[in-house]
Amino acid sequence: MRGLTKGMTQPNMLQCIVAATLVAHTIPLVGCSSPADPDPRAPGKPEYSWTLDTIRYHGATQLFFNNLAGTRDGSVYATASCNSPDFGGKFWRYSDGEWRDIPVDRRAGGPLPDKVVHLSYVAVANGGSRVWMTGERLSWDREKNQSIRHGFLASYDGTKFDEVDVSHTPRTTGIHVIRDDLIYLGVEGPTLYRYDGRDMHPYPLPMPALRELMEEEIRRVSIGSIAGSENRLIVKVFIYYETKVRRVVRLSLTNNETWTMEGLEGLGRYWTSPTGVMYAGEYMGVYRYESGDWVKIHSPMGSVAHVWGHSDRDFWATGPVETVLRCVDGVWEAPVIRLPVHEGYVSWNSGWSTGDEVFISGMPWVESNIVIIAHGK
Repeated sequence: MRGLTKGMTQPNMLQCIVAATLVAHTIPLVGCSSPADPDPRAPGKPEYSWTLDTIRYHGATQLFFNNLAGTRDGSVYATASCNSPDFGGKFWRYSDGEWRDIPVDRRAGGPLPDKVVHLSYVAVANGGSRVWMTGERLSWDREKNQSIRHGFLASYDGTKFDEVDVSHTPRTTGIHVIRDDLIYLGVEGPTLYRYDGRDMHPYPLPMPALRELMEEEIRRVSIGSIAGSENRLIVKVFIYYETKVRRVVRLSLTNNETWTMEGLEGLGRYWTSPTGVMYAGEYMGVYRYESGDWVKIHSPMGSVAHVWGHSDRDFWATGPVETVLRCVDGVWEAPVIRLPVHEGYVSWNSGWSTGDEVFISGMPWVESNIVIIAHGK
């Protein structure tokens, strides 16, 4: 067995407001190294004109977009979470200048049966036209005469949903789309899955080896962020002890066969650039994966929740307390985005960029029932 080696908007529910142009300027910072193989894509615009989009869902608290992903037709998609037990799986699309709430299941007016309880993340293959989403759904078990919770995987092409049967898996918690027929899924459990466009292939985590490394008894595990290529994946794994203390480990999977321990800290959410280079952030650090190791390429004054971007020559790092950083051809800049209609600071958690346009989603701490999106053109 694989072992471990070290080394449709609803008007009564949704309001979208486009505010006035934001005040923004750029502070140049120190430079950083570039990847060994330069990305041929040119960087995006040197400066952007910013506007503010506000999404309000009535009755929701602690509302935020989990992440953003865009398709080649210019549409941008997002999944959302909040503290409301009736919120369910919410899915948004930006196109033709506005954000729209797209119903997913029949209870919300969508096409899919039963109830999608939660949507975790969206992902799109590089240059793809189909957005994929993961989460959890309820289905009715006719034999047991009761509802059951299980994983959820579906795609959306801008017109219709196509759901993949993952009723045999727990809640899906992570996704990495290399192609529409090469998708890796993380779940609330000790298994990574690969979807080849037709079948699901399981890759059990090396639990015996992990138990030997941990100082306490493992109660459960969950797979988080996934990045890389088919030849080498990096997988973030959350480990929960009986004492409810959580540890994070990084594992790599080589050629879908060999698990390797990468480290005992997980970094933030991973991003794989169009050339296949992996990036991640953490407290006071932005990292790039080089020659089998994570190399710090920038030391910001603050925490980085997510690294994302247009290319290796133009990418962003965002995080809590107004952290918005951009690296263009190895030079870091700090666009300062001032909100004209909100007080206090914003936790910027995710974004998407085509080079011509940039979307950065965040949650203002003084008004937790809205999502704000800084939109740069």
